[in-house]
Amino acid sequence: MIKPFGGKSPNIAPDAFIAPGVVVIGDVTIGAQSSLWYNTVVRGTSAASSSARAPTSRTCACCT
Repeated sequence: MIKPFGGKSPNIAPDAFIAPGVVVIGDVTIGAQSSLWYNTVVRGTSAASSSARAPTSRTCACCT
C-alpha cells in the first residue's frame, strides 16, 4: 500500500522492488535499486524518510 499523508506522497524509483504487503506512507523517498521486502512499513508522517541507492529493508522492518 502506497499512500499520501499530510499532503505529501511517497517518491519511489521506478526500478525499486516493493514486495506485496509493504506499506509506504507520507514524505518518503525510496532510491534506485532499493528493495522493500514483505510487511515492511516505511512512514514519513512526522519527518521525511529516505533511502539511498540500493538499500534493502528485510521482512517486517519498520522505518519511521
